[in-house]
Amino acid sequence: QTTLQDQIKQSEQNLSAQWTVLQQNNEVIAAEQMLKAQESDLEDLSRSTNVSLSIFDSVLQPIIDSCTKDAISSGKSWIFQNSNSLECNRLMANYLNFRVI
Repeated sequence: QTTLQDQIKQSEQNLSAQWTVLQQNNEVIAAEQMLKAQESDLEDLSRSTNVSLSIFDSVLQPIIDSCTKDAISSGKSWIFQNSNSLECNRLMANYLNFRVI
């Protein structure tokens, strides 16, 4: 009787642990899919606006690394020179958000 109850208790604990792992895996998969969708959206916007994300990234990196007045000024100038449409603005805002998260 006690052994059977112990086995049932152990089985319930195992099922609970498996459920927890499955939920964690689902969260990881969902986060990965959201990241891929964001990257795809950014790439599409980059192509449609002819704004290179690699160049934008190279402008942002000095700001991230040192946060000096010169780096910020240079980045701000680049952004204003390349923000010539609503879609460009959307790309830059989304990319900044993507980099922060």
